[in-house]
Amino acid sequence: RSHPRPASTRATPPPPQPRIHGQRPQRAFGSFARMSADAKMTETEAAAALLNPIPEEAAGGGAAGMGGNATVSKSLTSVSRKTKGWEDITEALKSAAKGMKVGSMIHGDHFSLYEAMSALELMDPKMDPGMKLPSEKERKSMAKVTADLTSQQVLSIMDKCIACFVAWCEGHTLCHTVATCLYLQPENIERNDMPSALRAFSKAMLKLCREVRDVVLRADIYEEEDFMSNTFGFDLGDKMEQAHVLAELEQATAALATGAATPPEKLKELCGTPSSEEAKVNDQVVKGIRGRLMLVRHLWLLHQALSLRKAEDAKALISQVEKTLKVVRGSHKYAEKDPVGFDDTIPRIMVPHIPPRTVSPPNALATMLHFLTLLKHLKRCLRLEGEIRNIEDLITYFHGLSVEKPGIIARSHLLLMLNTENDFLGLGSLTDLVRESFRRFCPTFLLSDLDPDMPLFMSRVTKPLCHVLRLYCENRARQRRKISKLLPDWSILQQDAMLLDRRAVNSMTKIGIPMQQGGAVPSRHPCFCWVFDITVRLLAHHVTLGFELELFQPREFATAFWYLEYLLTCRLQNHMLGQKTIDPKWQRKLDLLVQKKTAEKEKGAGQRGGGAKKRPRKKKGKRASSKSPATAEILMVEAQKDLSRGIYKTLQALQAMGVVAFPPLPFGSDALNFRHRFAVFRKVPQPVALSYEDYKMHSELKAGVSPQQPLMIAAKALDSAKILITAASKRTALLPPELLHCRQLLKVAVANRVFLLMVQKASQKPAPGDAKSKNNPTLKGYEVDFDFSAQANFPVMKLVKMKVSPPAEVAEKKGAVRKVAKEDKAPAAPPQKAQT
Repeated sequence: RSHPRPASTRATPPPPQPRIHGQRPQRAFGSFARMSADAKMTETEAAAALLNPIPEEAAGGGAAGMGGNATVSKSLTSVSRKTKGWEDITEALKSAAKGMKVGSMIHGDHFSLYEAMSALELMDPKMDPGMKLPSEKERKSMAKVTADLTSQQVLSIMDKCIACFVAWCEGHTLCHTVATCLYLQPENIERNDMPSALRAFSKAMLKLCREVRDVVLRADIYEEEDFMSNTFGFDLGDKMEQAHVLAELEQATAALATGAATPPEKLKELCGTPSSEEAKVNDQVVKGIRGRLMLVRHLWLLHQALSLRKAEDAKALISQVEKTLKVVRGSHKYAEKDPVGFDDTIPRIMVPHIPPRTVSPPNALATMLHFLTLLKHLKRCLRLEGEIRNIEDLITYFHGLSVEKPGIIARSHLLLMLNTENDFLGLGSLTDLVRESFRRFCPTFLLSDLDPDMPLFMSRVTKPLCHVLRLYCENRARQRRKISKLLPDWSILQQDAMLLDRRAVNSMTKIGIPMQQGGAVPSRHPCFCWVFDITVRLLAHHVTLGFELELFQPREFATAFWYLEYLLTCRLQNHMLGQKTIDPKWQRKLDLLVQKKTAEKEKGAGQRGGGAKKRPRKKKGKRASSKSPATAEILMVEAQKDLSRGIYKTLQALQAMGVVAFPPLPFGSDALNFRHRFAVFRKVPQPVALSYEDYKMHSELKAGVSPQQPLMIAAKALDSAKILITAASKRTALLPPELLHCRQLLKVAVANRVFLLMVQKASQKPAPGDAKSKNNPTLKGYEVDFDFSAQANFPVMKLVKMKVSPPAEVAEKKGAVRKVAKEDKAPAAPPQKAQT
């Protein structure tokens, strides 16, 4: 339906122009006036009558419709004035349709292409929700809410309800999943004639849905493909009291504790009539119903405990859910395949503007796998308060969990566990944690911390840092785009940090520390180094996500790994700059300056406060060592840098040997692709964004340089990466996500080293007269394949034999780099005559 603009803004329509068949009318009508079914006209007259509107005055104001414009044919005006009621105009419309050509259309005044795109095609079962929709009486007869149920029917209803709940948590709408169960509808959930166990289960299921929805909405990190929060008016038990629902659950669970030994009358009242004559089967069915009651109850209380940050209660509930899942898993075979009490037409009534579709809930195995995966990720979330003690470990932990791609529920709980800035993971305020992180990263920060503008700078750092943590909780496919929105904030922080560092350098220069000279002098950038480290971390994450999301084409792999090596090298150099060793004599002067500044600050604070009490000083602990606190993380960064260098140099050698080659792009260029891929890096001043000319200068081999040289550099880089990964994996304080990352990278490094040995052996020219030259492998007839199954960001290169030799113009195929011949095959020589 077209929605007309207000009368005050609606332009006066031009005078109507008669239109012949096949022409698109510029002036359309909003509704048909009253027509008589007895009016006899030819097809041409009917079409002309409908396409020629008349003013409202001629119609007598008797028409009403979509656009509010009463239009009627002049030839039917007299008939419509005599008729007081509405008449059937179907035949007139059919006659008009026969007089119109294919492509002609009648539309409203304010018709637009947007309305055409969002419109539903009527009378099409795939698009029209009301097409073939049964009446209310037919729906009640097809999907009856039967109160006289067997125990196996109750079991199957519970199983499908749980499966629909899982489908809703995985991104489907509530009306297509949970709301299809008739026993969860408001008019049926309080029925006293249905089994009490099913009634308690239905109420608890609604409460569980309400709790999950509240958690996801509070975290507010869900996307449309993650979670559909719209309830479409479906009641999730808001008026039901929690204590009453828990009491019903406990009463039904306790009554079913004896299994099939429960008295028959009581058992029928609880879970329906026994459907089997075998006592063993009935006992398993009753235990299965009890297990499902306990599962819903434990899941409901688990989400509540996590929301209230009750870690011990949550851990106990997780162990109980794991035990309950074993009971539920063993009773799936006793449920019926086609449960009763579900109506697939409910979504078409609740959401009439959405095309009709049917959502198939997951099977029993997929449902169990969903809950086990959820519990695994929730356990990881609960380890935050026990294992995380600083900001560096927290960022690394969030990044590791993001790689595992947890569901929206686990990610929402992970973000909500951080609580507020004043109580961050129970470790104090976020500002104090950031200040401690600055001090660990660069000891010279002690002087910058006394700057009068430092509190303002700290308050400006905390918000972008929270956005970074929130970024790792977002959907993995959305993170790359959100990084580009975070970079402007870190660009501003870089400028503020450089200003504070400049003041600190001036203070150290005044006391005689030669800051302009090299050597063991204090770092010149104590604040900038920390901000720069977070910035480079985001940029490297932006590049690696390109491989994971399959955004880079095989022809772009070399440029991507070259840029990634540059970013990781910048991060390592920045870390060395922050952890710079200071000469003892300069360290003593720096300590005296810090003590002097501290005394002046405390004296000024006492005077402004009128002799207020001094803040108690913290006990001095051991001085931080000159080494980085995140040694394992730095080792992994260096290993990834060497791994990127090894892959890039290998591709450089293969391109020089002609094994990997690409033709020019027909509708673009590699320089244009490079500029678009890395355009987001220009939003920050540091590190300096590189250009495609820089890549060409470093990638092209100089005259006289053999391809064996980049192969040797690649071999050294892969060997170094293997040593660094092995050293990092032996660290005792390594977190589980980091340990898994080490194993994956080690597998990639070893596999690529083996590939490099094969390439080196095949590319060496055999000596003349070598007897083993015939057995040496060659690269002829092989292509290079990239396998990302071992690790999402770094591929394993393989030599794959070509099935069919491709022509020269074919350069690549999805997922593989094809070998392209430099020259076309020589034409076959004409056959020679046989000599006698």
